[in-house]
Amino acid sequence: MSVKPVLSESRDPFPNFQPQTEISTLFLEYNRHLLLLMRSHKEDQPATWGVPGGKAERGETPTQTVLRELQEETQLEYSPGDVKYCGRRYARIPGWDYIIHLYQAEVKEQPEIRLDPKEHSNFEWVSIHAFKLMPLMKGQAEAFDILYADRLWQRLDLNNSPEAKEVDKARSLVLRKGDRSLCFDETRRFIVNLIGTSGSGKGTQGEMLSQLFNIPNISAGDLFRDEFRAQSKLGGMIQVFDQQHYPAYLPDEIPMGMMSRRLAGEDCQIGFILDGFPRTEQQGAVTREVFFRKNDFHVPLFMDVPESDIWERLPGRSICPDCGVQVRKFDENPWPGFCPVEGKTGKMVKLDKRAEDIDQSKTERRLKMFSDNREGILSSMGKRDAVTTFSLNNRIPPREVLHQLCERVQQRLDQLAQAEPGARMSRSSSLWACAAVGAFVAAAIFMHKRGAP
Repeated sequence: MSVKPVLSESRDPFPNFQPQTEISTLFLEYNRHLLLLMRSHKEDQPATWGVPGGKAERGETPTQTVLRELQEETQLEYSPGDVKYCGRRYARIPGWDYIIHLYQAEVKEQPEIRLDPKEHSNFEWVSIHAFKLMPLMKGQAEAFDILYADRLWQRLDLNNSPEAKEVDKARSLVLRKGDRSLCFDETRRFIVNLIGTSGSGKGTQGEMLSQLFNIPNISAGDLFRDEFRAQSKLGGMIQVFDQQHYPAYLPDEIPMGMMSRRLAGEDCQIGFILDGFPRTEQQGAVTREVFFRKNDFHVPLFMDVPESDIWERLPGRSICPDCGVQVRKFDENPWPGFCPVEGKTGKMVKLDKRAEDIDQSKTERRLKMFSDNREGILSSMGKRDAVTTFSLNNRIPPREVLHQLCERVQQRLDQLAQAEPGARMSRSSSLWACAAVGAFVAAAIFMHKRGAP
């Protein structure tokens, strides 16, 4: 099992620090994207990604090392004035101490990269927002945190941060940018709302956002599929309704009740990502007035994808019959055709096509349902927070979509920080009473159906 290196939080070395080598690394940025190189299978840490850099040779200065490594790895020739030295850090892994020198450079035009195939098998310009989602070499994530501390809102590791002593680590999310902190807990949750039709990419983006902010991705479709898979009473009721009333839509009470129960879960008390919910204007009104709390930080994002692109995407989706994980054709899967989650446990489960993706009539129904309710959903969510629309298509890779979404989230976080007089690290003891949410949902739906204000 690999062990992540530990970079010192300050410029002071660890006790009894005995460096065996020095390493220089360059974070080369173009248009808020960083150059990453994939290690070849013959190198140490194969198939992982890292920025250009490497070990110092005898007699080299750190700057000479980083420029030499850059030239050898990419054929780019830069001068000392082209790179900015950002200081050193001390790193320690079992049996190996080393010094790492950090450099940054920003270019206005994307340079041509020519790799040495002996060392690297691929390169990619990766969004700064997606950087830490990549399978990285040791030390890369920690170095990124240091260099981008003043530029991005990033999740603070509460277990290793002395600043978070007053925060309930199990029930708080703290984001840090420079010397500012934003705390999210029961009194103010962090909510991202992904709006879009089936196949628009909400699930893919929700999973990546979930990893970035360590909050659950709540998929309305997955809630239905879980009921079917468990052969629950509710799942049976839904199937009977579908058989008897197709193509009519389910009454709002059913998905609202399912969502009510899910959002009352312990893992949702500091925040969550809504994937494909609400699905009607009435659901949106109840979500806005009942599910959301007064102080919640809520970012609604509309992923607008042409229907012609949706028809191309849906046949490429598969699902695991055992665990229910969804796999898209562009997902990185070490076991093609088999479940990547089960594969990690040594169990090879063949993926199935989703029935609703194969049946053209069901696809047409879902697209029509969203089209009929689109303006109502956007209007309802927009009454609380401005909805940002993203015009997307099949030519935009998923990590580039993530870049666009995260840029908006970062802007909203900046606005929130500007509205607060200072850093907020302590949490209020007040709790939200969620036990009565089921009754609230039923009452709210009833009132909205009657047209009450």
